Amino acid sequence: MMTGTMKHIKYHKNVLNEDGKSFRPIEVSKEIEIKPGYSEDTILVFSKEGHHAYAGHMGDLHIHFVQNKNHKIHWKGNDLILIHKINLTDALLSNQIEVENVDGEKIKVLIDEMITP
Repeated sequence: MMTGTMKHIKYHKNVLNEDGKSFRPIEVSKEIEIKPGYSEDTILVFSKEGHHAYAGHMGDLHIHFVQNKNHKIHWKGNDLILIHKINLTDALLSNQIEVENVDGEKIKVLIDEMITP
């Protein structure tokens, strides 16, 4: 995650009925803060916000992150690599090109060095 954000999530959890023996599913909404730098290895744990269990015990809610795959953009170590095809004229004349970054913002890039295949 390049920039932080707030996300609204909905999930289902099982809640113990008043009889103390059976469960009913309920839908729960929650706002979570996504901080810059979170990766697929990051796990957020919210204590006692998961499924209910017998004897009043409540489980924890675990949030795992999954990165959407983008075939034009990928990580190589700490570098973010964008693959963008340009035509031969732009490459030879070092023309400025416009590309879209991961946030959807369009930025202009000057090709100021020799490009090799």
